[in-house]
Amino acid sequence: MKTKIFLFIFGLICFSLQGQQALRKPSFMLLPSESWCYDNKLMLTDESGGSNCDYKRAFQENPNMELLLSRISSFFQDRFNGKFLIKSYTGGKKTQESRNVRAGLSNSSGETAKSNEDTDFIKNQIDTDVKLELSYWFVKEGPKNSLKFKLDAIDNYSQEPVASISKMGGISTYDNDYARLIEEELNNNMDNFFARLDQYFEEVQTNGLKVSYDFSMMEKSDQNFETEFNGDELTTIIEDWFTANAVRGAFRLESSSDQELKFTEVRVPVMDENGRAMSADYFAKKIKKHFEAAPYNFKITIQRSGLGYSRIKFSKK
Repeated sequence: MKTKIFLFIFGLICFSLQGQQALRKPSFMLLPSESWCYDNKLMLTDESGGSNCDYKRAFQENPNMELLLSRISSFFQDRFNGKFLIKSYTGGKKTQESRNVRAGLSNSSGETAKSNEDTDFIKNQIDTDVKLELSYWFVKEGPKNSLKFKLDAIDNYSQEPVASISKMGGISTYDNDYARLIEEELNNNMDNFFARLDQYFEEVQTNGLKVSYDFSMMEKSDQNFETEFNGDELTTIIEDWFTANAVRGAFRLESSSDQELKFTEVRVPVMDENGRAMSADYFAKKIKKHFEAAPYNFKITIQRSGLGYSRIKFSKK
């Protein structure tokens, strides 16, 4: 196990050293999983009709979840001694609320106003490379207890799974300290988990992070994505731009029309040439600069939704 932990730490260091001028530690965020929130009736519906975990209620009504995530955080920190950053929802949320108070974000009743809903906070305020999502079930079965749990590592850019530790068959025990039981299971199953994380960091270092974009043409524009510039349609010009600027020219045009384009699996570098951490919206600033200049002269608006997805709107200047 020591060898695999060494290799994992080495992978983290390589990930941090990808930029020549600045170091960025890989970061993790600990959260309850959406499946756990669903089972515990802790889902809420956002404005678009999508369902998200109500993290605030999850921690208020289930103090054991916060205890478990705290134990897992300590477990990771003890073994890697500051080699990466690990964040929790509660810590980040309290910091944001404190900033809101200092900034005077309050309503007419004197109550602190929310600058973002909880789901927006998760999407936009906590920027971590990987989410660590925990599910657990602890059930009394006569004189014994049954513990089931799952810890999933998820790429926070593409939302794709990276690694997992699962004990869904259940641990039958007389012990009531399920935090300790989970910690023991984590310790017994870390080899494969760390190996998969190492593969992930090595892969994104070489091939870039996966992000997605939706392009749209605003209604008032008299141009569209089939409009030609110097003999080429705008769609083709955008594809050529991605070929020249994405890591290894990697991207996928998933769908296209004269009014909308959908790009997925666009590979962007972990860091830019100045050592700044990359995200979908940050990379999109290059698109904005290019297509706001002649001969295109569009007005470009970028709408961020998390690290790995942005909407890019074209309109007349």
